[in-house]
Amino acid sequence: MQVQTQPDVLRVRTAEALAQAMNDAGIDYAVISGLYGYPQGIGRDLDVLIRREDTEKAVELARLVGQSLGWDSILLHPSPYDLLHIFFLKREPEKLVWFEVDLMHDRAMLMGATPLFPDFDKILRTTEYVSGPFRTNKVSYYAKAQLRPICYGELERFEKKYDLDPIEDREVQEYLKELIGQRCAKQLRAGARQGIRGVQHLGRKLRWAMNLRYGLRHPLALVRNFLWTRIGRPWQVYWHSTGIVFAIARPDAGDAQTAEEAVRYFNGCFEVRCRQFAERSGAAPGGPAPFLQRWFRALAWLVSLNWTHYLQDRFFARSVIQFTLYLGSSGDLTQHPESYGLEQGAETKLLQRWTPQPIEIGLNRGQAEKAKCGNWIAEAVLTWMDLRYSKEGHPNLSLFRKS
Repeated sequence: MQVQTQPDVLRVRTAEALAQAMNDAGIDYAVISGLYGYPQGIGRDLDVLIRREDTEKAVELARLVGQSLGWDSILLHPSPYDLLHIFFLKREPEKLVWFEVDLMHDRAMLMGATPLFPDFDKILRTTEYVSGPFRTNKVSYYAKAQLRPICYGELERFEKKYDLDPIEDREVQEYLKELIGQRCAKQLRAGARQGIRGVQHLGRKLRWAMNLRYGLRHPLALVRNFLWTRIGRPWQVYWHSTGIVFAIARPDAGDAQTAEEAVRYFNGCFEVRCRQFAERSGAAPGGPAPFLQRWFRALAWLVSLNWTHYLQDRFFARSVIQFTLYLGSSGDLTQHPESYGLEQGAETKLLQRWTPQPIEIGLNRGQAEKAKCGNWIAEAVLTWMDLRYSKEGHPNLSLFRKS
């Protein structure tokens, strides 16, 4: 039997309160993932289908629920994957307590170029109560929690989170016949009866079957959706990157350990990793380097730092929020150029102007002792987020967009 912790209780109460508030407001929605373990617990997040025009109302209800249940702050992250992340955050000394709700729109459920829910409005109109105040329906829950992981090969979900279900419901069977054809639907049913081994080879075949079937029926829509998923969405994922780069502005002997503690503090809610700001090449031997050598080295640093910032540390392909913590400040290179094999001069000014500047994180020890949580880096990150993206209690909807 699962033992409920205090955070589990808070997460369940928040999910129930938000669902009930949406019921009372007359919002059509469908919970399509996250109810495994309920009522003892809620999954990592709650995935909710909702119409675009109802999103603003749902966000306001989430804000009111968060205030009534004692959450410290609510952050919004609009994802290029056509969904809106709502993060309920509560600072505790040892671990960040969080609860995530993903409001998903019609283009969020594209499998390649095929929509998993061709009739989006019908899904929202045919919901029913499954447990407590939550509304869902069999088809949408199966498609997100069962079919989508099989197609993408994410079979560890069925080992760690919930079971792979046999396909016995008549409504789900008819949905699969329409989506992937009778032959593939029959193979999927037979494989599901055998467990994970029975479906592990079917992902690629199911994706091809549904996209071919959809393309024969809707060729123009297939081209439009393909261009979106292969060109439009990747560009938006980069432009509105989920990654934020922080630099620790007070490096000392304890920084590496403190940063690792920050990773553990945020783990689960955000993707966090630590990096050294830059690998030092050492001072040039034999006195000042020749002119061309200095400029070549400066240009090499310029390319290297821009490459890692824009294509590694700020860019993250998945629909989550990522923090990169640099152990060291970006000011090191321009304030102490000799340690990087450079000299103070025009080439250093070039780096100052064109090198990406991470957000500097720094607290003196007196402030660190007063931190609400037990880690001064984590506290500084959360404080920066609150100050930068909050206004009169309303989170900024452009959170984490490229400035």
